[in-house]
Amino acid sequence: MENSLQSQSANRKIIASTYTRCYEDLKRYITAYTHDVMESEDMIQNIFMKLLSMDVITESTASNLAFVIAKRMMIDDARHKTFVRRQEKNLTRSLSLYDDFSVVTKIAHDEIAALENHILDNMAPKRAEVYKMYRHEELTAQEIAGVLNLNKRTVETHIYLSTKEMRKKMRMAL
Repeated sequence: MENSLQSQSANRKIIASTYTRCYEDLKRYITAYTHDVMESEDMIQNIFMKLLSMDVITESTASNLAFVIAKRMMIDDARHKTFVRRQEKNLTRSLSLYDDFSVVTKIAHDEIAALENHILDNMAPKRAEVYKMYRHEELTAQEIAGVLNLNKRTVETHIYLSTKEMRKKMRMAL
């Protein structure tokens, strides 16, 4: 029992000194991701709460562990934000079904989608494929480059030219 109390006391001292040494660096590191100082401070508090719940921590590993936890939190936060954006998008789509103008909107959407497909059919195959992946599957240029084994700059050029062509032909049609 007494050893456990001494161990907890030692851990708290290590964590306190780590907090003092690493607070500003952690704050800059997390703020670079979040662009929000208050959110960064909340994350730092959560990091040190996690460190306090750990049994064996040494002076040499405490600061590294704090940065590892910070990185994991930022990854989790990015995943959460992506999930929330997708859910909001799905909610918006489902709410439009109950809109007074939903039938008219659906018809207009179907006509525009058909026009888009017609334009894509007349586009160079690789450029059309890149456009679909970028616009419909919401992949980044880097992700598309990986899937199609193309250079990222080539993919960016395809995105630029296909989008430009699509806008031009849509304007002429509408």
